[in-house]
Amino acid sequence: MKFWLSTLLLILVAFVAGRATGGNIAHPGMAPYTPTRLQWLEIQAWIAVREDTIDVNTGSGMTIDTVGRPPESIVLTVRYMPNTRRDTMNVIIEQKKQVIRALAKGYNWDSWLKIEEDVAPMMSNK
Repeated sequence: MKFWLSTLLLILVAFVAGRATGGNIAHPGMAPYTPTRLQWLEIQAWIAVREDTIDVNTGSGMTIDTVGRPPESIVLTVRYMPNTRRDTMNVIIEQKKQVIRALAKGYNWDSWLKIEEDVAPMMSNK
């Protein structure tokens, strides 16, 4: 809850600061920008589902990230260590998909969103 409140506060401050400049932009990095729905959902999903449980001592764990794939997909990118249990990983992946669906539903964007998976083992040094 604190996260959403701080995110909302940050957006509000950015909005008010943008209004205060009155269109006089001195630096290119201060130019107004409106993300697409997919870009907005991509960053929200990345914040909500990103995970890194790698344990190099046991050779288990995984990383989970998200990336947008235009025009209407969010891809869950999962990289796992050799000793990671696939059944456990599948449960976690489904939970992450549910979180992304809930985010999309909150914006009424669930009708067009597709969620894809990119699951692969981590590269080894061998």
